[in-house]
Amino acid sequence: MGWIGRGEGIAVFAVATFERRRPSLLTDFIAFLEQLPTGPLYALIATLAAVENVFPPAPADIAVSLGAFLAGRGVMNVWLVFALTWAANVASGAGVYALARRHGALVTRGFLGRHIFTPNIVAHIAAQYRRHGAYGIFISRLLPVWRAW
Repeated sequence: MGWIGRGEGIAVFAVATFERRRPSLLTDFIAFLEQLPTGPLYALIATLAAVENVFPPAPADIAVSLGAFLAGRGVMNVWLVFALTWAANVASGAGVYALARRHGALVTRGFLGRHIFTPNIVAHIAAQYRRHGAYGIFISRLLPVWRAW
């Protein structure tokens, strides 16, 4: 911002100097996504939603946010984004559950069992499940607000 005028009793006007800025990488990325056909975008969002159950540091909230943003801009259908995100997340969660149910004992005997799923941790999880049941799983797993705490 530059200043014109100086002194007492003289009106001072602020003049904005506009800098020519390069668009950010995020803006470029969104513009790129908007130019893609919707099929690959729906597949990307479903994949991101499914990956959460295999690799938890990649939350499905990112897929939901991206899909909602693109739907709000008229690129995608909001209900199809919702359905695909929900279906992909539930399907991958069920797949992880099935694998854990079938091969869980093998995992707990290996590296993860010795370092992460120790007998004390497993006993604590079992005690919490006996105490809270399916309601506790619903609160702790399915509601992102509670997971953040």
